Order: sequence, then C-alpha cells, then structure tokens
Amino acid sequence: MTQNLSEFFREKKRRADDEAGAIDWYGRRADWIAAIQSLYATIARAGP
Repeated sequence: MTQNLSEFFREKKRRADDEAGAIDWYGRRADWIAAIQSLYATIARAGP
C-alpha cells in the first residue's frame, strides 16, 4: 500500500509538472473511473 501511495503522488507531481496549468478533464475522469474500479475489485477480492 505504501508503494502504491508513493507511486500515486509521484505520478500526480509528474502530471502537474507536465500540464503547467492545463487541465485534462477526460484524463482525470478516466483516472478516477480506473481508481474506483480498482477499489471495487479490491473489496470484491476481500469478500465478506
């Protein structure tokens, strides 16, 4: 989990540097959907 969190912040910083003020709303939406799907998959694997 710690590695994933550090990768998340590293990627977030890289994107902020790359965008330089431009906001890619479609990219953000795609990332958000992928993150939610990953969360649901993790929950489903954990089971009841």
